[in-house]
Amino acid sequence: MKKLLIAVVLTTASAMTANFTSAAMAAAPQPAPKKPSPDASGASKDSKGDKDDQATYGRTFDDGEHTLTLTNQKGQEGHLLVKDKAGKVIYDGPMENDTHFAKLPAAIAAKLQRLVQKLTAAEDAEDEEKPNASATLHVGDAAPALAPSKWVKGAAVEKFEPGKIYILEFWATWCGPCAEAIPHLTKLQKRNADVTFIGMNCMEDDQSVVPAFVEKMGAKMGYRVAMDDAAGNMAKTWLSAAGQNGIPCTFVVGKDGKIAWIGHPMKLDVVLKEVKAGTFDAQKFAATEQKEGAGEEEIQAQAEELLEAGNIVGIDKLIHDHPKMAELQQAKFKLLMQKKQFAAAIALAEKLCDSQRDNGDLLYQIALELAIPNNPDLKPGLDVALKAALRANEVAAGNPAVLAALARVYFIRGDVEKAIAFQTKAVEKEDEENENRKTLAEYQAKLPGAKGTAAPAKPAAANAPKTTQQEKAEPAKEEAPPAEEKVTLHIGDAAPALKPSKWLKGQAVDKLEPGKIYVVEFWATWCGPCRASIPHLTELQKQNADVTFIGVNCLERDQTSAPAFVEKMGDKMEYRVAADDEEGSIAKAWLMAAGQGGIPAAFVVGKDGKIAWIGHPMKLDAVVKEVVAGTYDSKKAAAEADAETKVQEQLAKAMEEGDLAALDKIAKEYPQIMPAEMLAKIKFEVLKQKKDYAAVIALGKELCDSQKDNAELLNEIAWTMVDPENPIDKPDLDLALKAVQRANEITKGERFEILDTLARVLFTRGDVKKAIEMQTALVVKADEEHAEDAKKSLAEYKAKQTGAAEPKSPAEPKAPATAATPDAPAAAKEGQAESGPVLAAAINRALEKKEYRDNPNILNLMAWSLVDPENTPAKPDLDLALKVATRANELSKGESAEIMDTLARIYFNRGDVDKAIEWQTKAVDKSSANDKEQLTKSLAEYKAKKSGQAIPHK
Repeated sequence: MKKLLIAVVLTTASAMTANFTSAAMAAAPQPAPKKPSPDASGASKDSKGDKDDQATYGRTFDDGEHTLTLTNQKGQEGHLLVKDKAGKVIYDGPMENDTHFAKLPAAIAAKLQRLVQKLTAAEDAEDEEKPNASATLHVGDAAPALAPSKWVKGAAVEKFEPGKIYILEFWATWCGPCAEAIPHLTKLQKRNADVTFIGMNCMEDDQSVVPAFVEKMGAKMGYRVAMDDAAGNMAKTWLSAAGQNGIPCTFVVGKDGKIAWIGHPMKLDVVLKEVKAGTFDAQKFAATEQKEGAGEEEIQAQAEELLEAGNIVGIDKLIHDHPKMAELQQAKFKLLMQKKQFAAAIALAEKLCDSQRDNGDLLYQIALELAIPNNPDLKPGLDVALKAALRANEVAAGNPAVLAALARVYFIRGDVEKAIAFQTKAVEKEDEENENRKTLAEYQAKLPGAKGTAAPAKPAAANAPKTTQQEKAEPAKEEAPPAEEKVTLHIGDAAPALKPSKWLKGQAVDKLEPGKIYVVEFWATWCGPCRASIPHLTELQKQNADVTFIGVNCLERDQTSAPAFVEKMGDKMEYRVAADDEEGSIAKAWLMAAGQGGIPAAFVVGKDGKIAWIGHPMKLDAVVKEVVAGTYDSKKAAAEADAETKVQEQLAKAMEEGDLAALDKIAKEYPQIMPAEMLAKIKFEVLKQKKDYAAVIALGKELCDSQKDNAELLNEIAWTMVDPENPIDKPDLDLALKAVQRANEITKGERFEILDTLARVLFTRGDVKKAIEMQTALVVKADEEHAEDAKKSLAEYKAKQTGAAEPKSPAEPKAPATAATPDAPAAAKEGQAESGPVLAAAINRALEKKEYRDNPNILNLMAWSLVDPENTPAKPDLDLALKVATRANELSKGESAEIMDTLARIYFNRGDVDKAIEWQTKAVDKSSANDKEQLTKSLAEYKAKKSGQAIPHK
């Protein structure tokens, strides 16, 4: 369902590429990483080339306050020199991951870290765009021969024919980014039937798996597929010759038989449009990509700062300013989870499941975040978690980490058999013994009649390393095994014994001594939030020298990894570190006994040897301060913790049973847990699930007043009334109109999804013409993710146009905000403007933006919206239509029959029938077989007008 169930709607962002390797997945702000390709000798080179073998290279970055110089000498690691504007050396030393400025003040270190990111991002961008010195195949060269060993799907292509455009994409079944690109290529092939797309399978360890993979993909891989030979000759002739060190990699072959572009398939959209129009400039495109890449690094750095500060308003502003960056939406989701705004997080997650449906990594992360056991607040999100995990599995083509995540979701939902089925697949996909097997045993132990209890297993999340951005969106916890056992360790109880298998750092603590304060924190190397909390614990240890901080490593899949990790952290992890045994004895005695469902988790042990506090380590500051001062009230803390647990249980029960009175009671007694906005969303959703539509409408009317500034909820109320996929009995269309108009007013006519709802409401009320006007505008406005749905709705409205009924309400509805094109103005009020002038004003604003002004397809849509004979607006600006269509024709170099058809219609509407016939004749001559019949009918219409005959019926 394209509308959210509950609040928080963000501007849609285009799907970004993600990395699904055979063993792990990681969200990445840069293009998907590529697997090294073998050279002739069988050796591998990474994507950086041989820069380390050069005598010296260097780069300097100056932001006005600091100068950073990064150099690299043969045989040495990167060296970083940082000076302030006075020339004073701030840092002079090796450039190592995460340890550049460990000895500097935190504020300076953070800023310099961001500057280094800019520096290295610029360097990476330059390396990516810089031609490989050894490359022999470049843009502008004649395309090599096409010589696959076998055609797996579609008709064989013997050679590149002059006058045709070809897309040749190299991929492999093991390559996650390649799997990500398949749906995108299929979508492009459907939209460009005159272009031949070829997926060239290469670098396969076992070529026998390819036909089965392609057959399984079916229509999802809707283009020709071929296979390289066992010797990899196609890869050598194309990839290696072009200096391309990884896949997926795409070559565009132009009509002249020459290479027009080489790059990542997810960047094909703009390239292909311009190649077809004959306007593509490879050098200009590369320069733009490099500039945009550097800009994204800066935005990501800003997002990291905002995440650290917990600044959700700042994140929202970044999203508004940069709606195409999916990472920002992911960051907001993490931050909502961190702040325990679970209803909003679930709503956003559902939105992202639709708008980012090809971003498998994001969906995977959503599934993991929402599938946390023993959290009643997240129970409503399990449906979204399942939806995300299922789609991620489609995109990832059976990646074991995703399979394990899907199994985890089913397990928490109570479907143990499905959990076992998918976990078994995850195990089968792995080459060696791993934690997936332990988790499978855990699930099997839960089957009816199963004997014994499975050993605790690290969750599927452990298989997926986290990015820096993900780690900083804390203090969310990584999921630990479901804590099914009864909680036996509470605040106020005596602390259990601490008997680690090994001390990894610092002096051993044989026992917890009376009169001393201890902080015992549980962590793992694979856990992003744990790594994020390490510097915080170090800082607290420095501030509280009389408190003993102990980090207990637990739930590790490979216990040999912890010592190396601790050693690498050095003085960043400046407190005692111990390791749990293989049986997880300490984790069982502390974590699981206390019912803690995730890590990191910290325990404060007071001077009396009793547990004073249990919680997330990022919340330790005030607790430790009060415990040290002797003012901490552990009894009060215990009572509050117990009370919150009971409230959460009551809330879960009330939501499950649909008990609105109980929800009201909880909200009244515990407003800090359930504020008014959350109560409204939950009650509306509960009533919908109960299908009590009379109550839904009654509550919707109430919320239109009490939540009149909540655009997302108002949009949801309106959509509920008109949702074609989930129709309700006797919908209140007046309520729908009132709610969506208010939502549109709040958002100033700038939100696609709200405008889309408004068009649907108008259509359902019977005002088909206005619905078509608005939906036509939205088709122009829609980005790639929304375009298909927008066009379907428009086609539906047009199909009903003939004989459409008048609006059901006797009063003409207030003129809505209209978005004829991107950046359309807010709606004109009733009587202030006709549809034609509104469209014209919006088009003129859109023309101020280069991306629209230089796009012939969008220009053609704009012009056509002013003369569409099936939906002609009132008082159309025909001068503007002619100007826009002429520009579109210039950009397409007179090769587009569709644009010529628009020009002919404009001239016809202007009364210049001769020119209309002239342009329509050209359009017919240039048209494809599919379009020729319709274009010929229009030509007959114009000729009939010229001769004074009756116009043929269309």
